[in-house]
Amino acid sequence: RRKYARRPKQKAPVDGKVLRAMLKALMGSPIEKARARAVILLGFAGAFRRAALCALDVSDLTFHEDHMDVLIRRDKQDQEGHGRVVGVTRGSEGLCPIHAVQTWMAVAGITDGPVFRAFKKDGTVREDALSPQVVALIVKRAVADAGLNAKTYSGHSLRAGHVTEAARRGARLDE
Repeated sequence: RRKYARRPKQKAPVDGKVLRAMLKALMGSPIEKARARAVILLGFAGAFRRAALCALDVSDLTFHEDHMDVLIRRDKQDQEGHGRVVGVTRGSEGLCPIHAVQTWMAVAGITDGPVFRAFKKDGTVREDALSPQVVALIVKRAVADAGLNAKTYSGHSLRAGHVTEAARRGARLDE
């Protein structure tokens, strides 16, 4: 990177319009769709990195009537592991990250351990956590299912989309 000094290729953010198209076009089995919906909506609503989503444990989620607290134990910006709590509010019908996460956990029978998990070849849920690469593949597949060019999106598109939508709605960049 230093020798050739190329700029990294920017991926497109998942804005509100793309998000709705992705969710509407989700394909796969009901359990696959539940996981994809939860990953996409929580990743977008919390502006989470792929690794943070994959590291979530059931004990990191605290559900309240109008929001959910998500404990991020360690992140790229928190190498020492001090942790931070991110509040995620309820969304409108079909776009609620809290409902999506609760539905995924109920369908998958998850009561403890990692929130987001991989599937076995027979379609059942594994015990180990999902990898960040699979989060990227979930986003790309949902974008492709919506008829968009998956090459222009990545797992980071959810985080970038959150920031883009917040700026469009008048939030300051430091917020």
